[in-house]
Amino acid sequence: MDLPYGVIWPLSAFSLAGLTRAASPQVDQPSRIQVMRLEEISNAIPVLPIRSDGLIRYFGQSKATFRTSGKSWHPKVYELTASRVRKMQIWTSPEGLLLTAKRPGWPKGKMELVRFRQFADFQNSLSTILTPTRSSTD
Repeated sequence: MDLPYGVIWPLSAFSLAGLTRAASPQVDQPSRIQVMRLEEISNAIPVLPIRSDGLIRYFGQSKATFRTSGKSWHPKVYELTASRVRKMQIWTSPEGLLLTAKRPGWPKGKMELVRFRQFADFQNSLSTILTPTRSSTD
């Protein structure tokens, strides 16, 4: 794998949200990605990884509100296109939490966050983790 990638099947909320970080912040500017499916072919080949190249595009922030567990977001909207996946729409919170993933033809239609509980201020926790510290020699 030489591009940003995510595991697409079995479906992973963390992997899909992670793929959105590879998207260009410019609206409708495609970014190259790779997706991987894990399939069980037989007892002799219990796990077969199948890689596909694709694109992810950022469509901007939605005016529609996504609500669950008393929390509301105006999601960032992305479109993932890859040969094994075809097209998938992905909505994330501004912090990068997967809110929903939809693909035409899915038996249940979509994967969606239905319950949310926040234990700490994600934005402040993230900035604390990501803020570089200076040594006394700087």
